[in-house]
Amino acid sequence: MDMDSERYFEQAHKLVPDVVAILTGFLGIGFAFYLGKLLILEPVIELGDYIQLLILFFIALTAWVSMRAYRKNAEFEQSAAYLDNAIDLVNRARDVLTEKRPDRLTLKASSGMDAEFGAAKIAIQKKKTKVTNDRISWVTAARLITRAEIVASKISVEAHKLIFEAEHDYQRHIFNDFLKYNGVPLPASFFVGTDSPEKTLGNAACDSIHDVGAGSWIPARIVSVIYRFFQYPEPYIDPLDASSDLTEREKVLLSLTQQRGAHDYLAFRERFCPTKKGVIGLGQRKPGVLAATPEEIDDAVDEIAFDRFFD
Repeated sequence: MDMDSERYFEQAHKLVPDVVAILTGFLGIGFAFYLGKLLILEPVIELGDYIQLLILFFIALTAWVSMRAYRKNAEFEQSAAYLDNAIDLVNRARDVLTEKRPDRLTLKASSGMDAEFGAAKIAIQKKKTKVTNDRISWVTAARLITRAEIVASKISVEAHKLIFEAEHDYQRHIFNDFLKYNGVPLPASFFVGTDSPEKTLGNAACDSIHDVGAGSWIPARIVSVIYRFFQYPEPYIDPLDASSDLTEREKVLLSLTQQRGAHDYLAFRERFCPTKKGVIGLGQRKPGVLAATPEEIDDAVDEIAFDRFFD
Protein backbone atom coordinates (compact mmCIF):
# COMPACT_ATOMS: atom_id res chain seq x y z
CA MET A 1 0.00 0.00 0.00
CA ASP A 2 1.50 3.34 -1.07
CA MET A 3 1.63 6.48 1.06
CA ASP A 4 -1.36 8.12 -0.67
CA SER A 5 -3.56 5.09 0.03
CA GLU A 6 -2.48 5.04 3.67
CA ARG A 7 -3.37 8.72 4.04
CA TYR A 8 -6.73 8.11 2.35
CA PHE A 9 -7.65 5.27 4.71
CA GLU A 10 -6.41 7.27 7.70
CA GLN A 11 -8.64 10.21 6.79
CA ALA A 12 -11.55 7.87 6.07
CA HIS A 13 -11.10 6.26 9.48
CA LYS A 14 -11.29 9.69 11.11
CA LEU A 15 -14.56 10.45 9.30
CA VAL A 16 -16.32 7.23 10.38
CA PRO A 17 -17.44 8.55 13.83
CA ASP A 18 -18.86 11.73 12.27
CA VAL A 19 -20.75 9.78 9.62
CA VAL A 20 -22.16 7.38 12.21
CA ALA A 21 -23.22 10.31 14.42
CA ILE A 22 -25.02 11.99 11.50
CA LEU A 23 -26.81 8.77 10.54
CA THR A 24 -27.81 8.23 14.16
CA GLY A 25 -29.20 11.75 14.31
CA PHE A 26 -31.25 11.24 11.16
CA LEU A 27 -32.57 7.93 12.48
CA GLY A 28 -33.51 9.58 15.77
CA ILE A 29 -35.35 12.40 14.00
CA GLY A 30 -37.12 9.92 11.73
CA PHE A 31 -38.13 7.79 14.68
CA ALA A 32 -39.49 10.85 16.50
CA PHE A 33 -41.58 11.88 13.47
CA TYR A 34 -42.86 8.34 13.03
CA LEU A 35 -43.80 8.14 16.70
CA GLY A 36 -45.61 11.46 16.47
CA LYS A 37 -47.52 10.29 13.41
CA LEU A 38 -48.63 7.14 15.19
CA LEU A 39 -49.81 9.17 18.16
CA ILE A 40 -51.87 11.49 15.94
CA LEU A 41 -53.54 8.67 14.04
CA GLU A 42 -55.99 6.29 15.62
CA PRO A 43 -53.85 4.38 18.06
CA VAL A 44 -53.40 0.69 17.41
CA ILE A 45 -50.89 0.38 20.21
CA GLU A 46 -51.38 1.86 23.62
CA LEU A 47 -49.54 5.07 24.53
CA GLY A 48 -47.60 3.24 27.23
CA ASP A 49 -46.18 0.88 24.63
CA TYR A 50 -44.93 3.84 22.56
CA ILE A 51 -43.29 5.30 25.63
CA GLN A 52 -41.59 1.98 26.32
CA LEU A 53 -40.30 1.88 22.73
CA LEU A 54 -38.98 5.41 23.12
CA ILE A 55 -37.27 4.47 26.37
CA LEU A 56 -35.70 1.42 24.73
CA PHE A 57 -34.45 3.61 21.90
CA PHE A 58 -32.77 6.04 24.29
CA ILE A 59 -31.31 3.16 26.30
CA ALA A 60 -29.81 1.72 23.12
CA LEU A 61 -28.49 5.15 22.11
CA THR A 62 -26.96 5.68 25.56
CA ALA A 63 -25.34 2.25 25.41
CA TRP A 64 -23.88 3.05 21.99
CA VAL A 65 -22.49 6.39 23.18
CA SER A 66 -21.02 4.75 26.29
CA MET A 67 -19.44 1.99 24.23
CA ARG A 68 -17.96 4.54 21.84
CA ALA A 69 -16.57 6.60 24.74
CA TYR A 70 -15.08 3.44 26.25
CA ARG A 71 -13.43 2.51 22.96
CA LYS A 72 -12.06 6.03 22.53
CA ASN A 73 -10.63 5.97 26.04
CA ALA A 74 -9.14 2.52 25.47
CA GLU A 75 -7.61 3.70 22.19
CA PHE A 76 -6.12 6.73 23.93
CA GLU A 77 -4.60 4.63 26.72
CA GLN A 78 -3.23 2.10 24.25
CA SER A 79 -1.73 4.87 22.13
CA ALA A 80 -0.15 6.40 25.25
CA ALA A 81 1.32 3.00 26.13
CA TYR A 82 2.81 2.70 22.63
CA LEU A 83 4.29 6.19 23.01
CA ASP A 84 5.88 5.47 26.38
CA ASN A 85 7.29 2.11 25.30
CA ALA A 86 8.69 3.48 22.04
CA ILE A 87 10.56 6.22 23.91
CA ASP A 88 11.75 3.73 26.52
CA LEU A 89 13.12 1.40 23.82
CA VAL A 90 15.10 4.26 22.27
CA ASN A 91 16.57 5.18 25.65
CA ARG A 92 17.51 1.55 26.24
CA ALA A 93 19.21 1.41 22.86
CA ARG A 94 21.37 4.37 23.86
CA ASP A 95 22.12 2.74 27.21
CA VAL A 96 23.24 -0.43 25.43
CA LEU A 97 25.66 1.59 23.30
CA THR A 98 27.16 3.18 26.40
CA GLU A 99 30.42 1.60 27.46
CA LYS A 100 30.20 0.41 31.04
CA ARG A 101 33.21 1.83 32.87
CA PRO A 102 33.65 1.22 36.60
CA ASP A 103 33.93 4.22 38.87
CA ARG A 104 37.39 4.89 40.30
CA LEU A 105 37.75 5.09 44.07
CA THR A 106 40.30 7.52 45.44
CA LEU A 107 41.30 8.36 48.98
CA LYS A 108 41.36 12.03 49.79
CA ALA A 109 42.44 13.44 53.13
CA SER A 110 39.94 15.90 54.53
CA SER A 111 40.97 19.30 55.83
CA GLY A 112 40.80 20.69 59.34
CA MET A 113 40.30 18.51 62.37
CA ASP A 114 39.76 15.31 60.39
CA ALA A 115 43.10 15.71 58.65
CA GLU A 116 44.78 16.31 62.01
CA PHE A 117 43.61 12.91 63.21
CA GLY A 118 44.60 11.26 59.97
CA ALA A 119 41.07 10.66 58.78
CA ALA A 120 40.46 10.21 55.09
CA LYS A 121 37.40 10.45 52.94
CA ILE A 122 36.60 8.22 50.00
CA ALA A 123 35.80 10.13 46.85
CA ILE A 124 34.19 8.47 43.86
CA GLN A 125 35.34 9.91 40.57
CA LYS A 126 32.96 9.05 37.77
CA LYS A 127 34.55 8.77 34.38
CA LYS A 128 32.73 10.25 31.47
CA THR A 129 30.77 7.60 29.61
CA LYS A 130 31.56 6.91 25.99
CA VAL A 131 30.09 4.84 23.19
CA THR A 132 31.17 1.22 22.89
CA ASN A 133 32.20 -0.51 19.67
CA ASP A 134 31.18 -3.94 20.90
CA ARG A 135 29.48 -5.75 18.02
CA ILE A 136 26.80 -7.40 20.16
CA SER A 137 25.90 -4.08 21.79
CA TRP A 138 25.41 -2.44 18.40
CA VAL A 139 23.27 -5.34 17.14
CA THR A 140 21.11 -5.18 20.27
CA ALA A 141 20.74 -1.40 19.99
CA ALA A 142 19.73 -1.70 16.33
CA ARG A 143 17.07 -4.25 17.25
CA LEU A 144 15.73 -2.02 20.01
CA ILE A 145 15.54 0.98 17.68
CA THR A 146 13.81 -1.11 15.00
CA ARG A 147 11.25 -2.34 17.51
CA ALA A 148 10.79 1.21 18.80
CA GLU A 149 9.93 2.35 15.27
CA ILE A 150 7.46 -0.54 14.89
CA VAL A 151 5.79 0.33 18.19
CA ALA A 152 5.71 4.03 17.28
CA SER A 153 3.95 3.21 14.01
CA LYS A 154 1.03 1.84 16.06
CA ILE A 155 0.44 5.19 17.81
CA SER A 156 -3.05 6.26 16.75
CA VAL A 157 -3.74 9.49 18.66
CA GLU A 158 -2.56 12.55 16.72
CA ALA A 159 -1.27 14.32 19.84
CA HIS A 160 0.83 11.28 20.74
CA LYS A 161 2.28 11.22 17.21
CA LEU A 162 3.37 14.84 17.58
CA ILE A 163 4.91 14.08 20.98
CA PHE A 164 6.91 11.20 19.52
CA GLU A 165 8.09 13.39 16.64
CA ALA A 166 9.30 15.95 19.19
CA GLU A 167 11.01 13.18 21.16
CA HIS A 168 12.60 11.91 17.95
CA ASP A 169 14.03 15.38 17.28
CA TYR A 170 15.45 15.37 20.80
CA GLN A 171 16.95 11.90 20.34
CA ARG A 172 18.53 12.99 17.05
CA HIS A 173 20.38 15.67 18.97
CA ILE A 174 21.37 13.27 21.76
CA PHE A 175 22.59 10.53 19.41
CA ASN A 176 24.49 12.98 17.24
CA ASP A 177 26.28 14.29 20.33
CA PHE A 178 26.72 10.81 21.82
CA LEU A 179 28.24 8.99 18.84
CA LYS A 180 31.60 10.70 19.08
CA TYR A 181 35.14 9.84 20.10
CA ASN A 182 37.14 12.55 21.83
CA GLY A 183 34.60 15.13 20.75
CA VAL A 184 34.64 14.29 17.03
CA PRO A 185 32.46 11.92 14.96
CA LEU A 186 33.41 8.27 15.24
CA PRO A 187 36.36 7.37 12.99
CA ALA A 188 36.10 4.50 10.51
CA SER A 189 38.53 2.38 12.55
CA PHE A 190 36.07 2.45 15.46
CA PHE A 191 33.65 0.15 13.64
CA VAL A 192 36.11 -2.72 13.22
CA GLY A 193 36.28 -3.11 17.00
CA THR A 194 39.72 -1.69 17.66
CA ASP A 195 40.69 -0.56 21.14
CA SER A 196 42.66 2.31 19.60
CA PRO A 197 40.38 4.32 17.30
CA GLU A 198 43.33 6.62 16.62
CA LYS A 199 44.60 3.98 14.17
CA THR A 200 43.90 4.31 10.48
CA LEU A 201 41.15 2.13 9.06
CA GLY A 202 43.68 0.01 7.19
CA ASN A 203 45.81 -0.68 10.24
CA ALA A 204 42.80 -1.36 12.47
CA ALA A 205 41.19 -3.72 9.94
CA CYS A 206 44.37 -5.72 9.35
CA ASP A 207 45.16 -5.91 13.06
CA SER A 208 41.67 -7.15 13.90
CA ILE A 209 41.90 -9.90 11.26
CA HIS A 210 45.16 -11.15 12.75
CA ASP A 211 43.92 -10.86 16.36
CA VAL A 212 40.27 -11.93 16.49
CA GLY A 213 39.11 -12.09 12.88
CA ALA A 214 36.25 -10.15 11.35
CA GLY A 215 33.93 -11.10 14.21
CA SER A 216 34.57 -7.75 15.87
CA TRP A 217 33.47 -5.78 12.82
CA ILE A 218 30.06 -4.14 13.20
CA PRO A 219 27.84 -5.17 10.25
CA ALA A 220 27.10 -2.40 7.77
CA ARG A 221 23.35 -3.02 8.09
CA ILE A 222 23.54 -2.45 11.85
CA VAL A 223 25.46 0.81 11.42
CA SER A 224 22.85 1.89 8.87
CA VAL A 225 19.97 1.31 11.31
CA ILE A 226 21.63 3.32 14.08
CA TYR A 227 22.68 6.23 11.89
CA ARG A 228 19.43 6.34 9.94
CA PHE A 229 17.53 6.80 13.20
CA PHE A 230 19.09 10.16 14.02
CA GLN A 231 19.22 11.47 10.46
CA TYR A 232 16.43 13.70 9.19
CA PRO A 233 14.22 11.80 6.73
CA GLU A 234 13.36 12.97 3.25
CA PRO A 235 10.91 14.61 3.16
CA TYR A 236 11.08 16.07 6.66
CA ILE A 237 8.34 18.40 7.84
CA ASP A 238 10.16 20.98 9.92
CA PRO A 239 7.91 22.63 12.53
CA LEU A 240 10.04 25.76 12.11
CA ASP A 241 8.66 26.23 8.60
CA ALA A 242 5.62 27.90 10.18
CA SER A 243 7.73 30.23 12.33
CA SER A 244 8.62 33.83 11.52
CA ASP A 245 10.97 36.60 12.62
CA LEU A 246 10.09 38.94 15.45
CA THR A 247 7.87 41.85 14.55
CA GLU A 248 9.07 45.41 15.07
CA ARG A 249 6.89 45.67 18.16
CA GLU A 250 8.39 42.48 19.60
CA LYS A 251 11.90 43.74 18.89
CA VAL A 252 11.17 46.98 20.74
CA LEU A 253 9.88 45.05 23.75
CA LEU A 254 12.96 42.83 23.59
CA SER A 255 15.26 45.86 23.68
CA LEU A 256 13.51 47.14 26.82
CA THR A 257 14.03 43.91 28.75
CA GLN A 258 17.15 42.26 30.10
CA GLN A 259 17.49 40.37 26.80
CA ARG A 260 19.27 43.27 25.10
CA GLY A 261 21.95 40.92 23.80
CA ALA A 262 19.43 38.97 21.72
CA HIS A 263 17.99 42.23 20.37
CA ASP A 264 21.42 43.53 19.35
CA TYR A 265 22.27 40.26 17.63
CA LEU A 266 19.06 40.36 15.60
CA ALA A 267 19.79 43.98 14.71
CA PHE A 268 23.29 42.95 13.65
CA ARG A 269 21.89 40.23 11.37
CA GLU A 270 19.52 42.76 9.80
CA ARG A 271 22.38 44.99 8.73
CA PHE A 272 25.36 42.67 8.15
CA CYS A 273 26.21 39.28 6.65
CA PRO A 274 29.30 37.04 6.77
CA THR A 275 31.61 36.56 3.78
CA LYS A 276 35.00 34.96 3.22
CA LYS A 277 36.75 38.29 3.57
CA GLY A 278 34.88 39.39 6.70
CA VAL A 279 31.62 40.96 7.81
CA ILE A 280 30.05 43.31 5.28
CA GLY A 281 26.81 45.23 5.07
CA LEU A 282 23.82 43.65 3.37
CA GLY A 283 23.58 44.58 -0.28
CA GLN A 284 27.30 45.29 -0.52
CA ARG A 285 28.46 42.03 -2.08
CA LYS A 286 30.51 43.84 -4.71
CA PRO A 287 34.18 43.60 -5.69
CA GLY A 288 36.35 45.95 -3.72
CA VAL A 289 33.94 46.43 -0.83
CA LEU A 290 35.85 46.53 2.43
CA ALA A 291 34.81 44.51 5.45
CA ALA A 292 33.17 46.40 8.27
CA THR A 293 35.30 47.26 11.29
CA PRO A 294 34.21 46.29 14.82
CA GLU A 295 33.51 49.95 15.57
CA GLU A 296 31.27 50.29 12.51
CA ILE A 297 29.32 47.19 13.51
CA ASP A 298 28.81 48.40 17.09
CA ASP A 299 27.78 51.89 15.94
CA ALA A 300 25.28 50.47 13.44
CA VAL A 301 23.69 48.20 16.05
CA ASP A 302 23.43 51.06 18.56
CA GLU A 303 21.84 53.23 15.89
CA ILE A 304 19.18 50.59 15.18
CA ALA A 305 18.41 50.24 18.89
CA PHE A 306 18.20 54.03 19.30
CA ASP A 307 15.87 54.43 16.31
CA ARG A 308 13.56 51.67 17.59
CA PHE A 309 13.38 53.14 21.06
CA PHE A 310 12.47 56.65 19.91
CA ASP A 311 10.39 55.68 16.88
